[in-house]
Amino acid sequence: MKSENRKEQTGILTVKAAADDTRIQKMSAEHFLAYINQVLAELIPAVKRQEGRIDTWQGAGLIAFYEKEPEQALRTALEICRRCQGSYAMGISYGMILRGTVGYGEHKWTVSLSEDKKISASLQSLAARYAVPVLVTASYADQITDFSKRYIHRLLGEVYLENSRKTEIIYEVFEGEDKERIFLKQKTRMVFEEGIHLFQAGKPERARKHFIEVLKIHREDQVARDYLRRCDDSHQTGKEKGEEESCG
Repeated sequence: MKSENRKEQTGILTVKAAADDTRIQKMSAEHFLAYINQVLAELIPAVKRQEGRIDTWQGAGLIAFYEKEPEQALRTALEICRRCQGSYAMGISYGMILRGTVGYGEHKWTVSLSEDKKISASLQSLAARYAVPVLVTASYADQITDFSKRYIHRLLGEVYLENSRKTEIIYEVFEGEDKERIFLKQKTRMVFEEGIHLFQAGKPERARKHFIEVLKIHREDQVARDYLRRCDDSHQTGKEKGEEESCG
């Protein structure tokens, strides 16, 4: 029997516990299963409330698709942020998925394949590294009416995603964080984003001053700290630096 394949445009959410790798490695099998069930008990209701379809679970997290309304992926992420402050890191992308059936005879199951699923997973890893809750691609943000007016966010620049071999403009959406972090990121947003533009225009010396100003106000800003390091690396190696961040 010929399998039926379907292509769909969808919002793609990848979410994992922020401390996933280090915590799981130390767990016994019994504790691992209990921990996974605890995580899924927190995540699955949030996904279902926004009509998401769970594709798979990975470690202490999951991947979900939002075919009906892509914005529901961001609503899910922000609900998780507010309910579980600092516990999860999330990445959201938008793109095509191919859904089909694999197997033989009675042993068949449905799979979903997508390059954009890799992008979502890469953003999740980067969010965990930066200690921020939600990163989204510009192509995803474009699917949301008045995104820039309705959601508190800042530009993080262009990122080269190695596993998908694509360069993406990304945003950090931070309105789900605690009030102090929101205040500090809003206060420094203009200086921070100007630093991003200067860095990616190949002007790391000028960009460096902007990231220092951000860190004077918000010392825990890991993204600004990382860009400052990259500005210093650029100066030491003598490179003209407008290079994108790279993540797997």
